Amino acid sequence: MSLEIGKVNGIDADLVGDILLEFSTTNASNPSSMTGAIEFLFNNSTTFLFDATIQYVEEAIVNSMIAAETMRGQQN
Repeated sequence: MSLEIGKVNGIDADLVGDILLEFSTTNASNPSSMTGAIEFLFNNSTTFLFDATIQYVEEAIVNSMIAAETMRGQQN
């Protein structure tokens, strides 16, 4: 459903009720310390990431349909 929403220029944002899977690339923790600091984007600052992801996936799909060359598998 997310791609269809992206196709009609809708983007995901804070408080829309969708479930998103995100991966952390945070710095490794320091086991010798009991505390640490983190850096993060506020919710209202992540909309551009959702928009960029939609554009990237849509372009990849269109490129695979239009510009891809036929490949031969091992059995062919």
